[in-house]
Amino acid sequence: MKTIRASLLAVALITTALTAPANAAVSDHDLAFHWAPVHHQDTDSSDHDADYLSTVDFDGDWNTLDNWENQPQLAKLTGAAYYSVVETSTH
Repeated sequence: MKTIRASLLAVALITTALTAPANAAVSDHDLAFHWAPVHHQDTDSSDHDADYLSTVDFDGDWNTLDNWENQPQLAKLTGAAYYSVVETSTH
């Protein structure tokens, strides 16, 4: 249930509309926050910690093949979200 509450809070924060004057410079963070998709996630009650939105390297290495073995290290499963902002000449 904590995961669902945390996910709902994250969704509420992400979907908050930004208001800025048209001539104001908007940061990459503000753009990403404004245009971020809403994330809905179903969790497995028998293995709920496997559904945490956490960092790729939560276990201290970038080897994603051993993340299942290191999953029991719950203290390291902190919430995280990644984003990228790309601007082109037409968009």
